[in-house]
Parts: sequence; C-alpha cells; structure tokens
Amino acid sequence: MPGYFFSEASTPDKNYTPLVPDTDLHVGSLGFGYKGQRWTWALAGQIIGGGYRNVSGAADPTVNGKYKLFTPTVSFSVGYHF
Repeated sequence: MPGYFFSEASTPDKNYTPLVPDTDLHVGSLGFGYKGQRWTWALAGQIIGGGYRNVSGAADPTVNGKYKLFTPTVSFSVGYHF
C-alpha cells in the first residue's frame, strides 16, 4: 500500500537543535504483506527527506548552519497465530 505525507518545519531557528532535526519533510512509503491462517507477515519501506534548512539566530551559536535530513527505513514483522 503506497502513501505520502508532508510535514512542515515547526521549530523556530532560535530553538533549533540538531538532536531533533526539524525541516520541511516529504515522506513516501510502500508496504505489503500476507495474512494466512497461522502466519502473517508485513514488509514496509519509507523514504523521509527534505530540502536544506539554514539556521541562523539560534540560542546556541554553534547550532547555526545548514542542515539536510534524509532517512531511508525498512521494517519487517511476522506473526504466528495459535
């Protein structure tokens, strides 16, 4: 099942921290699976990315700079019903 969503950056430059990156994000996902009488499984992948964010005027001046986020993910689950 494919999916897409957009998440707008919500943290102002003053409060920005690289520990919790915040930028305009585009998220695409695709997944599929199987459901049988005993076994089920699912496989999904996501690509999360966004443009560059220029931070200036942060409370901690060492945080000022240019940031970009790109996160590819894969998840797998399996179940057994008894």
